[in-house]
Amino acid sequence: MKKVKSIIVLAVMLMAVSAGARKSDDPVVMTVGGQKVALSEFEYLYRKNNVQQQVVTSLDDYVDMFINYKLKVIAAKNAGIDTMASYVNDMVTFRTELAQPYMIDRGVTDSLVEVAYGHLRENVAVSHIMVPVNGQYPYDLQVHVLDSIRGLIKGGADFGDLARKYSIDPAVQVNGGYMGYITGGMLPYAFEDAAYNTPVGEISEPVATMFGLHIIRVEDRRADRGEVKTRHILKVTQGLDDATVIAKKVAIDSIYQVLKGGADFATVAMAETDDPTGRTTGGDLPWVGSGRVVPEFEDVMFSLADGEISEPVLTRFGYHIVLREEHRGVASIEAMREAIEKQIMNDERLELLRERSLQRYAASTGAVILPKGIATLNKVVKASGGYNADARKALAGNRTQVMKVGGKKYSFAQIADMMPEEDFPDVESMESVFREKVFKKAVADDMMATLPDREPEYRNLINEYSDGLLLYEISNRMVWERPNTDPEGLEEYFRAHSGEFVWSEPHYRGYVLSATSDSIADKALDFLQTNTVADEALTSELRKRFGTAVKIERVIASASDNAVVAYVAFGADKPSVDGRWASFRAYGGQVLQQPEKATDIRGQVSMRYQQSLENEWVKSLRDTYQVTVDYAVLNRLR
Repeated sequence: MKKVKSIIVLAVMLMAVSAGARKSDDPVVMTVGGQKVALSEFEYLYRKNNVQQQVVTSLDDYVDMFINYKLKVIAAKNAGIDTMASYVNDMVTFRTELAQPYMIDRGVTDSLVEVAYGHLRENVAVSHIMVPVNGQYPYDLQVHVLDSIRGLIKGGADFGDLARKYSIDPAVQVNGGYMGYITGGMLPYAFEDAAYNTPVGEISEPVATMFGLHIIRVEDRRADRGEVKTRHILKVTQGLDDATVIAKKVAIDSIYQVLKGGADFATVAMAETDDPTGRTTGGDLPWVGSGRVVPEFEDVMFSLADGEISEPVLTRFGYHIVLREEHRGVASIEAMREAIEKQIMNDERLELLRERSLQRYAASTGAVILPKGIATLNKVVKASGGYNADARKALAGNRTQVMKVGGKKYSFAQIADMMPEEDFPDVESMESVFREKVFKKAVADDMMATLPDREPEYRNLINEYSDGLLLYEISNRMVWERPNTDPEGLEEYFRAHSGEFVWSEPHYRGYVLSATSDSIADKALDFLQTNTVADEALTSELRKRFGTAVKIERVIASASDNAVVAYVAFGADKPSVDGRWASFRAYGGQVLQQPEKATDIRGQVSMRYQQSLENEWVKSLRDTYQVTVDYAVLNRLR
């Protein structure tokens, strides 16, 4: 709780600084109960309302709706709803989640997109050696192992031999560590980045991925060859004996001769291919580029001309005949931007984006760690024999300014609650921790606190969500829940307007007893008529004596509303009802010509009562709070 409180306090301080720096290019369009409404907020909600509504609301009509909406929000705040834990927690969660995309600098994103697109335009042939990293094989030890292997390779040892000896890649015994050509987006980004930044013939430093720790040798580079659209016919040989493989070769050669004679490829594929999907699609394959299929297949598909059919080619799966239908080059960066950005947001580059965005924000706002403060930190930590309880106590009372964030300088005493609670052994580790855990957190808090001023869309969404929470709760209290929480008021309203609530036909008010047979229905009705059973206990008492052979329901319905009611209360013919119920009886009811109380016509009365409460409430708010509209500003939207 101490940490949460300190973060909230700092955030409030930063938001106050931000509010003082708010730009004046967004004029006030109205003041409602002392609360100023910016034109941008009004326009945002006005436009959104007309997009969502099938009937366009005029500007003048919307002004009245908007004023009522803002008056209710003010009433909610005056009722203290904005201090409720549920509201505060909802807003913290919403702000945090909504802020994430706005906390990423567009320029940083663009730079990573350009790098990723550059990788897509080039293929890199790589070999690698991968060793495990886990509790049994510590990271530092494995880095040392890979460094030793690098040294051996540079000294003339064979890469493939060492790969087969040390690499845990399942394919290494077959390929000696050679992975072929890769392109952007195929592999974990750390591996990709190391491969693209290593010159041909050189070996990378150890690089960690989710699979292990790697060293990468770059064998070659080439321009990307684009993508190819193909169909294929496959005769599977994988795992088969020699005689069957020979038979498959004979079959594929025969198919090739048929195709050369002009037969339709798709038709032959549906009849002959061993690929289950190909039998329904005519051998159709999606667009693919380099590194996406086995090398033998890739070489063939890029060597063909559009419309050309290959001779049978053998891969580890079997014999293929390939039809190249179309080809295309790498799409433009504009066409690929959305897909690249989505990939960036879903791999390790997301943290890189956040880190670089934070750095750029700090630089642009002059956020810095102050040298005098760091000197004081080091002095206190050294004197205390490390960062410990003594150091924390000394710093908590120290007024030396240690950082400048959001245009304001902060002393150790001001940020005492933000300082780490765990111990650190030396000056160097504590200085690093301060930079990573305290300063960066303060910059991130400032970045979020200033978002409403820097990002109008974010500000509008926050305001809309906050007002929505407040409006819902206050409307619930004042209007929506009142038919349930104020039955006396509902009944009073009904009696005052009873002439407005009429039925066009009589209604039965009471219970309908349903049973699986006439005999059980008669026994159940007799039990109820000869015993005193409270209304709330009817179901449980009947269940005790008759199990699931009986049910009882309270109804208010006319003969035209309900066929069973028409039978038990109005003498109509017995209805044919689907299901297990065969017999019906009326119990404890009466026929009413017109409703006698609010609950007889609850739905209609509740709606009218709520509307009456709404009207009275709005009138009271209008009488209580002053509203002014600057029509000169408002007319900008006409």
